[in-house]
Amino acid sequence: VDTMQGFDPQNVANTIWAFATLGVTPGDELLGGVERRAVDTMQGFDPQNVANTIWAYATLGVTPGKELLGGVERRAVDTMQG
Repeated sequence: VDTMQGFDPQNVANTIWAFATLGVTPGDELLGGVERRAVDTMQGFDPQNVANTIWAYATLGVTPGKELLGGVERRAVDTMQG
């Protein structure tokens, strides 16, 4: 999961989206890495990254941590306001 430090927002969103599309919940280590990297790069998320990430969590039936959930919500509002 150390390699996730090189992941940009699209890489993060695509990773969790791909698992959700497969219907496979990633293990705790990967899920934690995705979540930490999403929080770290949230300011760079565009509307598609926000939507794909939250869709993936919902599809997997996984509740994001409070920090990620709050970040996604703030970023969604920011992107809607332009």
